[in-house]
Amino acid sequence: MTRFSKTLLVVAVTAFLSLACTASADRTIAEQQQDYQDLVDRIMTSLYQTYPSARGAVAGAYGYAAFGTTSTKIAIFGTGHGRGIAVENATGNKYYMDMFEADIGLGFGIQECSLIFVFDNWDAFGSFVNNGWDFGGQANATVSDSVSGGSLYSGAISVAPHVWIYQLAGKGFDISATLKGSKFTLNKTLNQPAAGTGD
Repeated sequence: MTRFSKTLLVVAVTAFLSLACTASADRTIAEQQQDYQDLVDRIMTSLYQTYPSARGAVAGAYGYAAFGTTSTKIAIFGTGHGRGIAVENATGNKYYMDMFEADIGLGFGIQECSLIFVFDNWDAFGSFVNNGWDFGGQANATVSDSVSGGSLYSGAISVAPHVWIYQLAGKGFDISATLKGSKFTLNKTLNQPAAGTGD
């Protein structure tokens, strides 16, 4: 990321946190957690309807994470935010997370998208949950062709070693543009202690 891009991301995150704090001020933690869960339930139902083989991919993985995101673009400035849950399959542990995005490039409008990450092993899952994930400028370099045909990961895209992602969005949606400048972090208010050791 350039210095200007990083500054824009900080501004976007600050604005989102301010709005989020205002919106959740009168809601209990349990109510907010349920909002995240309801969103993820809808996303996973849609995923399995769109890509039936994804059910097996998710069930056989170390863990997964599902996010609903909204991006807004006015002229050359764009920001986005999202929320979701990462789930460790073996334990059922849930980690409530948020996503922030800053983008520079000509465009107008608001676009919604669902992103579902599937992690093959603990290293990939634990890094995502405990360290956060800032895709930054690497998105264009790491996003490869989606898998088609009868593959277990049919419809998914490889974004990093042992990490696959499904996108549910309208036609023409550019996933690399969304991932570039996106940061995924734990929601400290809603979370359990940090993820386990992977044992």
